[in-house]
Amino acid sequence: MGFHPLDMMVVFVLALLIFGPKKLPEIGSQMGRTISMFRRSMRDIGNPLTDSFDMDTLETFTAQQRELKALEARRLELEILERELAVKRAEAALKRSSETTFETDYEGEVYVESEKIVDADAVASEEVGDTPVEPVESVVVEPVVGLQD
Repeated sequence: MGFHPLDMMVVFVLALLIFGPKKLPEIGSQMGRTISMFRRSMRDIGNPLTDSFDMDTLETFTAQQRELKALEARRLELEILERELAVKRAEAALKRSSETTFETDYEGEVYVESEKIVDADAVASEEVGDTPVEPVESVVVEPVVGLQD
């Protein structure tokens, strides 16, 4: 499928007959320049980044990337600190609300003590229905002063 030596000789003889011996060297040099220009333009089209991407641009881009990474690390650090601060504030609020005394929370309420503790799941419904109801005595439990955590 390529040119054989015989084909090349036929083309050369035809060119010699058509253009003559004086014009043939000029045509050959012009064809050589055209081929070299074509190769140079194909190389430029194939790799456009090499001409437009100089070292200053690369250094600027690298510096910007480093700066972005540093800013992202600071942002994450601030988020962690904000979360820790929110947890500490919540703990402080919980501690303040749990510091109320027993007396202020349950002042004036009456408590009833039971003599017998019964498991409700263990008692059958028939047993409960036949059991007479006894009145419960009210027993007042005095709050103990001075019990705090």
